Amino acid sequence: MEGTPITILLADDHAVVREGIRQIIERSADMQVIGEAGDGETAIELARRSLPQVALLDIRLPGITGIEAAQQISKVSPETKVLILSAYAEQAYIEAAMEAGVHGYLLKSAPGRVLLDSIRAVRSGAMVLDSSLPRGPIGHPVDHPPDDGETPVLTPRELEIVALVTKGYRNKQIAMELGVSLRTVESHLEHIFDKVGSTSRTELSMFAVAHGWVDPNRDD
Repeated sequence: MEGTPITILLADDHAVVREGIRQIIERSADMQVIGEAGDGETAIELARRSLPQVALLDIRLPGITGIEAAQQISKVSPETKVLILSAYAEQAYIEAAMEAGVHGYLLKSAPGRVLLDSIRAVRSGAMVLDSSLPRGPIGHPVDHPPDDGETPVLTPRELEIVALVTKGYRNKQIAMELGVSLRTVESHLEHIFDKVGSTSRTELSMFAVAHGWVDPNRDD
């Protein structure tokens, strides 16, 4: 409902970090922190009870990690969007996050306004990848990468569709936005998935962001 704050679950094992993030979030009238956790198990239980719209998770939580917590939260609260907030830019962490199906990966060095914009973006269904992360191929963004190891080439229309998928548009919305039939969009997506080797919209979005096909921080 318009005007209702985005409900957020915040999980970080450092209380001072949680306090700082909470203060940034609560300066925004359209957001509300409804739960805080210092470990993964608590985060999962709070997500089960409160069903937050966004879960902001540190990647290295004690006990159950942020990645494992993200996987469990997707089961106990399927509508919750998970945004990883990490101090680590290593490929291994990014790969693990993508494989867990998170909706974004943001570094703790990001400015407060970027954090707020990222929360809004993942809540709307878009994918977010910190702009300072590597833009080359990242480990396992797809299940079956092209055999020649080259980055696939998409047509201008296919790139338009990928950009809209990354923003969270569904097929009918894409068709309306581009003024084409639903079947045309579906056909383009079949070709795109085949070229990229992706099996899901999440994988496709993360692949597109990682390869610089789209800029997740742009609104247009």
